[in-house]
Amino acid sequence: MAPGNDREQQPNENPAPDHENWIQAMGQQLNLRFEPGGEGEQVPAGGPENQVPPKVRVDDAEVQPPDAPQVPPAQGIPNMPPLAVPMQDRPNEKPKEGSRMQVEYKDNGTMVIDPYSVPRTIATGHGAGLDGVRHAVYAPTRLSTDVEGKITPPLQGADLNEHALGRGGTGYLQTYPEMEDAVIKRPYSFGEGEDRQFLGMESIIHETTILSALGEFEGAKGVENIIKVKGSGVTGDGEPFVIMENLKGGTLDNRIANEGLPPAQLDQFAEGLLSGISFLQNRNVIHQDLKIDNIMFRDQDSVEPVIIDFNAASATEGIAATTDDYEEFRYERDGEPNMQPPEKQGNEINLAKITPKADSWTGGLCLAAAVIGKQNQQQLIQEARLAGEDQVAIDAALDAQLGTAPEHIKVAIKGMMRADVAERLTAEQALELMHQNNPEYVPEEQPQAQAPEPEPQEPERVYNEDPKEGSPIRVQRKRNGTMVIEPDSVPTGIEMVPQRGRDARQFGNRYRATQHSLRMNQHVPPPIVDGEHDQPGVLAHGATGVLQDFTEMENAVLKRPNAVQVEAGEPLTYIGIPQLLHEAKILTALAEFDGAKGYENIPQIKGTGITEQEEPYMVMEKLKGGNLAERIPEDKGMPQEQAEAFANGLLNGLDFLHKRNIVHQDLKPNNIMFREEGDEVPVIIDYDLATAHEGVATGTGEGEPDGFDLSGTPDIMPPEAKNPGPNKENLSEKIDAWSAGLLLVTAVAGSATAELLKTDLVEFRNGENKDSNQLRVLLERHLAGVPQNMKEAIIGLLKLNPTTRLSAEQALTLINHAKGGPGGTG
Repeated sequence: MAPGNDREQQPNENPAPDHENWIQAMGQQLNLRFEPGGEGEQVPAGGPENQVPPKVRVDDAEVQPPDAPQVPPAQGIPNMPPLAVPMQDRPNEKPKEGSRMQVEYKDNGTMVIDPYSVPRTIATGHGAGLDGVRHAVYAPTRLSTDVEGKITPPLQGADLNEHALGRGGTGYLQTYPEMEDAVIKRPYSFGEGEDRQFLGMESIIHETTILSALGEFEGAKGVENIIKVKGSGVTGDGEPFVIMENLKGGTLDNRIANEGLPPAQLDQFAEGLLSGISFLQNRNVIHQDLKIDNIMFRDQDSVEPVIIDFNAASATEGIAATTDDYEEFRYERDGEPNMQPPEKQGNEINLAKITPKADSWTGGLCLAAAVIGKQNQQQLIQEARLAGEDQVAIDAALDAQLGTAPEHIKVAIKGMMRADVAERLTAEQALELMHQNNPEYVPEEQPQAQAPEPEPQEPERVYNEDPKEGSPIRVQRKRNGTMVIEPDSVPTGIEMVPQRGRDARQFGNRYRATQHSLRMNQHVPPPIVDGEHDQPGVLAHGATGVLQDFTEMENAVLKRPNAVQVEAGEPLTYIGIPQLLHEAKILTALAEFDGAKGYENIPQIKGTGITEQEEPYMVMEKLKGGNLAERIPEDKGMPQEQAEAFANGLLNGLDFLHKRNIVHQDLKPNNIMFREEGDEVPVIIDYDLATAHEGVATGTGEGEPDGFDLSGTPDIMPPEAKNPGPNKENLSEKIDAWSAGLLLVTAVAGSATAELLKTDLVEFRNGENKDSNQLRVLLERHLAGVPQNMKEAIIGLLKLNPTTRLSAEQALTLINHAKGGPGGTG
């Protein structure tokens, strides 16, 4: 018979001290002090004596009318007590290396997981049914597990009874043979085909998100006591699912039907249970439904408990406070009613009293069950509920039921089952108290956090936004802080010689070198005629030119026009000269700002010249790191840190252009390159389509009048390209902002997602759909799992209205200073 099962009233050899003395004795062991006569307020020794009382709000379901008198906040009710060692200072307690998840460390040393940063496998959108009621719809993301053809159709009726491993309030379990030791949890369904509907989807998604977040803390103490997720997603029928480890050791309920666990197993079980609860509490997750059938074991021989069923989990902030669609953040009361602590009883919930300590109470009852068995635990639950907030009555019930239980476990249970939230111990405090009172406890050697050696700090770079000293460039300053580069002031190496009359008709325009021209004509290879691109050194070719290695200069390439022999014996005709001259003039102008922020994201021009055959050419730096299209796989984007570095480079380069009134117009993956393999700094290339309303980017290089020359790849152009206005007044640098948003989708989510998004955006670009809310839902679906700061920047860059669309500079600010919180609207 397990300790404590003898129900006869025996004299207690170690009677419990009275209420006040018990509190003070417990406080001394845990380095806590309770003010006498102060409602049991808990104050860390040496900590602040006065704390601002938390705000009070009634649970949403029972909110009072607006004109009802407001109840003042209860005084002396603390939040979670400060941890002896803050989470940020503990080894192995942070998200695993490479994780995109972000956490906020609280003043008390605990952490809150940012719900937006959790990699999501299920995207949530909204639609309206025939009745007009708004409802959630679910779709897989790039992170979803593919189960098509690997699971049965949804189980119903007799099939459900026959094939389900287990059934709960929100779904059922099946084996999942595609993974080792795995089960799949699915929602209930009714109906067939198009009429099929699923019940409990929101709960499964909520549980999936929480467990996915907790699984990012590999190596943390207590994570082994939380059930593991192996995969999740949505089927083609819109059925959410989660794949979890298969726990083959049964529940605690199965093991203690008649009596408690064997005494030799109690310490290991208690250690695991309290470690698991502490793991949750320190991450501000309230399980809410800790009970003996929600505690399982991995196999029949295991004593290590595993906490399951997180669909009822909640909190007042963080990952467990979210609904499935992230639209609301609130605490929702749930869990087995008889198991709940006093602050969760009654019709009104005072949120100031709702802390993760609620799980201390239910965890204490579960630990008591392990000691005294299920039947005696039920009696304890009934007596504790009847006692309400009468701590003397609760202690009497505990003393009677726990009997001769080991003293170190008994004191932990009693500390976790304090009616006053302020006096109640966290699981971590209870575990420490249990260790201190167990003479056989041998502390584990804890890894010592090594203080990182301070990295040498590079002095912050000072940028110069003006033309470099001695530059001939002239600029006009605009009221909006931008500048216009005067085209005539650019020191180009080639100038056009207009032809008139018969010469103009026969030969077109002619070109000649200037004082700024490169004097390297003898080193320029012969022209590439009639598309003979297989010559040595040819790197790339297109409609307007050819790129060749230029070995006479270090790390250089030669850009030249295509040459065509129209008639034998006649001079060659060059195709693409205007575009080459236009690009050369822009890059030459930008090179005069080589000390400005963002210039490193622009290709460096080394000079221009013209051969004896009157072929213009341009020499630029050689970019050896390939382009974005070659770097990004179809199914996934860059790791988070790399993606943020890329975004910073792209947007800095774009901001550099826009502050000089240059609109690129053709930002696409092929036009984003890198200087070296492994280099994360993007370089924006190809300026032959660049334009503007005024300044160096106007015209096309052939002397046309100034004006905004709309061009660019159609599927990356924004909606205003379809309606530029009579004088193109609707066009601006915000064209590039839209294209940059699409580039960032490629970088963070992969090329396949970006291509799908471009297809979905057609009706918005064409002006057929102007609903910004629908656009945001569409973007949320495609960007599921993307960190919130990056997601909101992309959504801001892809706004339909160019006047509210983010600029490159604004998107930079959002990415770097809004790490994870909700942003603006679409």
